[in-house]
Amino acid sequence: MLREQTLMRKAPPAELLFEARENAEAEKWVWEEAGEALDLRGRDLRYADFYNSRLGDADLRDAQLQGAGLREAVVYGTKLQGAELSLADLRELRLPRDDWEELSRFMSRITDTMGIEYYCRV
Repeated sequence: MLREQTLMRKAPPAELLFEARENAEAEKWVWEEAGEALDLRGRDLRYADFYNSRLGDADLRDAQLQGAGLREAVVYGTKLQGAELSLADLRELRLPRDDWEELSRFMSRITDTMGIEYYCRV
């Protein structure tokens, strides 16, 4: 089950997480900087359900994510270049503005050709 999970190759040290437990920004930094991100380049993840999961810094370049459920997923720092996202559920996807601009260009191409609508919270 991938829903509502923090997906990392290696979690940050427990002592760092403990120290940051009452400070959301510090905890975010620990996960992003002290953990080891997943490398899922080119993987077939069609229809995977990542609902409300954290994929911080994951490498999803060229991954097959057709029909994947990424609703409310946190993808800060995630590399999405070349990922195939057609029919993926991107509602309320949480990502920083620089990633949003690239994803927005991709989604506008799909919207133009397929007449679908999408919404992402920035």
